Amino acid sequence: MNTSPVPDDEAAWRRKLAAAANNRAWTLSEQLTRTPAEDQEMRDAAHASMHLWREIGNAKNAALGHLLLGQVHALLGHALDAMTHATLAHDYFIGHDDAEAWEVALSHAVLAHAAHNSFPRSCVGMYERVAKWRLCIPTRRAWERGCGWRVCAECHRHIAQR
Repeated sequence: MNTSPVPDDEAAWRRKLAAAANNRAWTLSEQLTRTPAEDQEMRDAAHASMHLWREIGNAKNAALGHLLLGQVHALLGHALDAMTHATLAHDYFIGHDDAEAWEVALSHAVLAHAAHNSFPRSCVGMYERVAKWRLCIPTRRAWERGCGWRVCAECHRHIAQR
């Protein structure tokens, strides 16, 4: 007796699991307060969703995964991860004519949320730094190397601490 899953059945199950993880992460992200356990569950669900969609989905599914991860990491105060994922999602949605209006709007909101949590409010050049950040976002190592641009000492300390 063959107990291996049929490829179509496995893909269907992965889609169900990806959608369930995605929905759970968004539900938790919309709560006004969360326990530390719920924060961990939200992060795990978002990463699980992204992993599954990357295996079975398309580029748009991956962009939606980045959107969710950007929001989740912004909520958790993970500046570097929030900006990385939010930027990848935003770039996808503003660069594709088939993106729906809600996807473009949400990508703007998540990028703004990530930027708000990544840079101190007192930094006058925050938006210029976000624009520069977007130029060097392809890899985390680019940020860690300094990637050829300067941020004010306050921004650098703020991001490094997160």
